[in-house]
Amino acid sequence: LVLDNESVSKAAMAEMHEIAAVYRNMLGDRIPTDKRFIDKLPLNFLTVGFIINALSEARVICLRRNALDTCLSNFRQLFALNFSYYNYHYDLADTARFYVAFDSLMKFWQLSFPDRFHQINYENLVDNPENSVREIMDYLALEWEPGCLNFHTSNEPVATASASQVRRPLYRDSVARWKKYAEFLQPAMEILDQAGIEYR
Repeated sequence: LVLDNESVSKAAMAEMHEIAAVYRNMLGDRIPTDKRFIDKLPLNFLTVGFIINALSEARVICLRRNALDTCLSNFRQLFALNFSYYNYHYDLADTARFYVAFDSLMKFWQLSFPDRFHQINYENLVDNPENSVREIMDYLALEWEPGCLNFHTSNEPVATASASQVRRPLYRDSVARWKKYAEFLQPAMEILDQAGIEYR
């Protein structure tokens, strides 16, 4: 993934079917072409416009969580080293500024692609998983099945920073976690407050 100005400009001028072909080629044999799959690369939110325009069948789901919980989680997570796109998370204020930019971009994508970009609230998902999962299934035009709530029993391989969490049922441990650290989060709070982003 390269997101410098030159690469973005070239991609914007490229034929979308060419971008789709490159993406599918990168997937190789890992994903059968007749199957649905999830690409949950954290930085996909930056390229939603390319994703939607290049892949006509793509549907984007953005899971939104409490802003301060998101900042805290990013700040505490050691992402890929030597990969400058994650440098923001080494500093709490930078993490909050990154979140403000993320929030603004999500509003833009929602306005730009109302039928192909869908946001789900994390806290609602945890409190009432069936309602939220049914909403997702409806958005994706997929049939509901009770197994959707038993994701944690799957034996499929998982390669993600949250791999251990994927093997657990939904839990509330991470909801409002920021309150335990509130005295240390003032820099992030000030930035979120200035941006008018609610977190309390």
